[in-house]
Amino acid sequence: MLMRGEGDPMRIKIPDFETFAEQLAYGQLMSARQQVLERILAKRFGPLPEDYLWQMEWGATEYFDLWADRFADGLSLEEIFADGPED
Repeated sequence: MLMRGEGDPMRIKIPDFETFAEQLAYGQLMSARQQVLERILAKRFGPLPEDYLWQMEWGATEYFDLWADRFADGLSLEEIFADGPED
């Protein structure tokens, strides 16, 4: 599991943007993904621990895809956030 304060644990890959509008749209997309994932996880597991909320706040696109797949597979909260997409 990735924890707060461990250097660059999420390996965030921010795309290059040609315009501010593209950057803004990307930020809105990531925020929406975080809100949806947080909502469905909280519905199944109850209030989420701060470490998982932090991971969702700083997670890259690949992580959201992985977490959503693991949620759909019925894994536990610990298993959902166990490791990253490259691991």
